[in-house]
Amino acid sequence: MNKIKMNSLQNKIIPVIKDGLNTIIQTPSGTGKTFCYILPILEQKKSIVLTPTKELVIQTYKQIRELDPEIRVNRIGSIGFIAPIVEMISDQEARKLNSYNKNRLQRMNNSLRHLLDWNLIDICISTPAQLAQFVKSGCKIQDVNCLVIDEADLTWGDASFRESVYTIQRHLNINQFVLCNSVNNIKDENELKSVDRSKFTFYISKDYMQFPKRNFQFMDQPLQNYLENHKTIIFVDGEKQCQELKKEFGFNLYFHSGQSVEDRIRNLEQFRTQNQNILVCTGLGSRGLDFPDVTQVILYDIPRNYESFLLQCGRLRQENGRIVVRLKNSFDSAVYSEYERYQYEFPNNCVIL
Repeated sequence: MNKIKMNSLQNKIIPVIKDGLNTIIQTPSGTGKTFCYILPILEQKKSIVLTPTKELVIQTYKQIRELDPEIRVNRIGSIGFIAPIVEMISDQEARKLNSYNKNRLQRMNNSLRHLLDWNLIDICISTPAQLAQFVKSGCKIQDVNCLVIDEADLTWGDASFRESVYTIQRHLNINQFVLCNSVNNIKDENELKSVDRSKFTFYISKDYMQFPKRNFQFMDQPLQNYLENHKTIIFVDGEKQCQELKKEFGFNLYFHSGQSVEDRIRNLEQFRTQNQNILVCTGLGSRGLDFPDVTQVILYDIPRNYESFLLQCGRLRQENGRIVVRLKNSFDSAVYSEYERYQYEFPNNCVIL
């Protein structure tokens, strides 16, 4: 396995996870949560990682491969490894998959179901819904050393994700849970106990949910004036706003729910690896995706809640980068002022890192 230099957060949390304790990691974006669980499960094996999007499945798969090229890891929900679950495809969606038909998809799903066997793989990475479909229909991974739920706050904020996790729990014997959050949307500890009767321990960084320590600027010039000499992510409200920017400025790369998964993944790869310096995103692109070369994030439409604001700002990894905020009216100004006044209350049963 390739060696990495661990930070203080990882040095404190990794031994806890290796000891088999149910753990909740709550730290800001970019603090190394992913390696906190990857390193232990590389040793434990027979582990599952759940992420809310296919794009995160691919990113996590690549990170595990970079650490240990020999590990037997399978990804479910990723382009090139699996087609969508047949039962979840409408006729209209199926027609969009020009090279597939439902019979072929069924054969692919059946063959992949047989690959979910701890004799064949060590780690499985999946979206919750797709793994839930597989375990309900039968697979050979009944005993699980560790179930990791990345972006766990979204899992408990979305009813369909939450039900999929409960389905997985009912069909598998899970020894340990590890939950990772970047923002605080798990409000009720009783929800956590419904995953597993054992107690969870919160590990929360002291700067969790704090206003980002970055170079903030307010947009007072045309958008084009901020783009030169920067690798930039522009966040907007939705697909409609993406189309408006495309029409006005001719940007090439977009990331929103109206695209196919293939198009989104292709655009991410072009933004990361090619000479493309602008990516226009909706909030879908704020969840866990890693862009180490980005030097600027522009909030062209300010998010209406603090959690989304933190997630979008969190795509800027570079400490000397800048965040540009466009305030369109007095309402936007009031929202931003609420962000600056936000105070996070640490729960009683937590370890502050």
